[in-house]
Amino acid sequence: MGSTQQEVLPAIHIGEFAWQVIQQYNTFTVLGQSSRGLFLKSDSRWLIFLTNEKFGSPFTIVLESGSFSFDIPLGEQGELSSRGLYFPQPGIFITCTPDTIWRAPHPPLHYLTKKDRLYQFDYYAMMAREKNQSRGLNAILTCLQQPGKISANKKDNFVQIICLLNKRFSDHQFPDTTQPISELLGIGGGLTPFGDDIIIGCLLSINRWKHLLAPQFDLREWNMQIVETAYQKTTTLSANLIEGAAQGKGDERLISAIDCIMCGSHDRQKIADNLFSWGDSSGVYAFIGMSIAVISL
Repeated sequence: MGSTQQEVLPAIHIGEFAWQVIQQYNTFTVLGQSSRGLFLKSDSRWLIFLTNEKFGSPFTIVLESGSFSFDIPLGEQGELSSRGLYFPQPGIFITCTPDTIWRAPHPPLHYLTKKDRLYQFDYYAMMAREKNQSRGLNAILTCLQQPGKISANKKDNFVQIICLLNKRFSDHQFPDTTQPISELLGIGGGLTPFGDDIIIGCLLSINRWKHLLAPQFDLREWNMQIVETAYQKTTTLSANLIEGAAQGKGDERLISAIDCIMCGSHDRQKIADNLFSWGDSSGVYAFIGMSIAVISL
């Protein structure tokens, strides 16, 4: 493949969507870099994230820490095959095998009462406030915990959208939630704007725990509409993550967090720390999305 001299690095695990990409496509381009890894773009709509962070995710390939330098120029091209991916420069082949495919475990069979789930939410809300002390976050959490405490004329537009979304879920008006969700898409900067992070947390919670949070609703058309709108309005990365969330699939840190809120865990401090390490602030805003689902449904 490309060169007779190459270093071979085995992936620790590969997400199920990333696995599909390397099976079906032949080339990739380095699309972007972050402090945590590389974003790779093939002819698929799905991006691959190559990282040495230890957490599993549908779109991620995880390498041993320190085994790979992510200092590769944007636009650099490489090759995909059913066995992995190859960087001609600097001559590195990353091997991926079926036994390393990462999939999220099924939701636990036991779960807490709604009262106890709200107790878990309060704990995570306290941790979120410690992690991000912005007035905007505090207003959102107050709006969710005490809906009548903030008068309408003191809510900025973003908080009003959150409150409207929360109310429509509470009223079980699922079709009417697509409008405020559409308004959240693309709000904020970065690879995953914070409005998108909220949607990711919300959709992941509802779809993973549909049997408990929305058993009476057929969510297929609702999910499809949100995903289609995401690909039109926000970044490709965000749209990918929203598409995964609409299938009840997401980063291991988000999965552990929503399962902890729904079921409880002796490791909730560690789970909270891991959640809020997801991106710079993405974990905090994904938690807000989880909260909307847990509180309103």
